[in-house]
Amino acid sequence: MSPEGRRQPTWVHWAGRAHQALNLKAQSEVLFGRIAGQYHFYGQLAAEELGESMPIPAIATASSADELAEAANNPGFARALRFYQMGLRMEGNREWNFQLRTLSDRQLLAAARFAIYGTKVYPDATFTLRLSFGQAKGYVEGGRRIPWTTRLGGAYQHAAEHQNREPFQLPESWTRNKDRLDLNTPFNFVSTADIIGGNSGSPVVNRAGEVVGIIFDGNIYSLVLDLSLIHISEPTRPY
Repeated sequence: MSPEGRRQPTWVHWAGRAHQALNLKAQSEVLFGRIAGQYHFYGQLAAEELGESMPIPAIATASSADELAEAANNPGFARALRFYQMGLRMEGNREWNFQLRTLSDRQLLAAARFAIYGTKVYPDATFTLRLSFGQAKGYVEGGRRIPWTTRLGGAYQHAAEHQNREPFQLPESWTRNKDRLDLNTPFNFVSTADIIGGNSGSPVVNRAGEVVGIIFDGNIYSLVLDLSLIHISEPTRPY
């Protein structure tokens, strides 16, 4: 493998895991230390292996006039906008996304702002910013009331009940740090907010504007993509 390839976070992380599996703790920590703290997926994993917390980046400043002008003059964006004007949404999406591949964080921010305020394309569920409102609340299934949230301790309980085997096996970093956690902390939760395929990774924000979660999946009731009539045999009430 080339020296450049060996510097890629993906390779560094898995090389660290390989050394870890061979009980070469010092060597694995050196490898994890190379990418721990970097703001990407493998940086997060490496930080967890070292028992470190992931730093939160500073809030970005607004795009400057020059940065917005650069986005507006991007030939690829111009082609995408022309596709949209012709009603060729998928072609426009592909052209727009292709232009994003090599942009810096600042350029991506300017492109997002230009996309929101510089086009007349009607928003859709996946490729355009939108908001969905709902409540975090439980539901009834099979006569049982399902609470709105699971608790962190439930993950350890399931792991213990299944001898820490897949699919309930917990990472070693979780078991090592169990005593440092409040096991009553809400973990996963359900809400009535409308989502669709492609929304995974979107933030969940409470009424105070605080990020309280990230969309990652839906339960069986969210699989219905069209209207569905459900007869409820008992009065509904909050719980």
